[in-house]
Amino acid sequence: MRIFEEGLTFGEYDEADCFHIEKTDIYKKLSGKSIKSVEFILHRPEARKLLLVEGKNTLPAKNNRAAFSEEITDISYKFMDSLQLACGIWFGGHNSIVKVPKNGMNFFRYGVQIVFVLVIKNRKGNLLHIADRIKQQLMKEHRLWKFEILVLNEELAKKENLIISEDHA
Repeated sequence: MRIFEEGLTFGEYDEADCFHIEKTDIYKKLSGKSIKSVEFILHRPEARKLLLVEGKNTLPAKNNRAAFSEEITDISYKFMDSLQLACGIWFGGHNSIVKVPKNGMNFFRYGVQIVFVLVIKNRKGNLLHIADRIKQQLMKEHRLWKFEILVLNEELAKKENLIISEDHA
């Protein structure tokens, strides 16, 4: 399975472990009500991780404080809304009307680490300050959920097997 977002080709994923949450009818119905979503959720059973993946073409520089802060807030809402939406689908009974992946019941097993992943296509340099700002924005939930935040550029996303090189797409 491949997912095309923000000029990036995500994949190749086993459909049994990938949930394209942004394309679900329930998300489309709720998106007009201030609910935001990441692109997709990827279960990596071998690593015991559940990745909520958001792709961005660009991100404002941190010296453009207002635009940078606004984008960080938007991304943070996407992560938390997506986690809540996924939990609602899995535990709220919506999984009977939403087609979840074949291995979907394993996504929220005990011990699975939730990882918020932001992939920025056109970004060079240090990315840690972006992860730190997202972490600050989500401090309350971070303490409760014990999630991890990972911010990657194209090169790092390729190394993590999240995106496919243009020559393979």
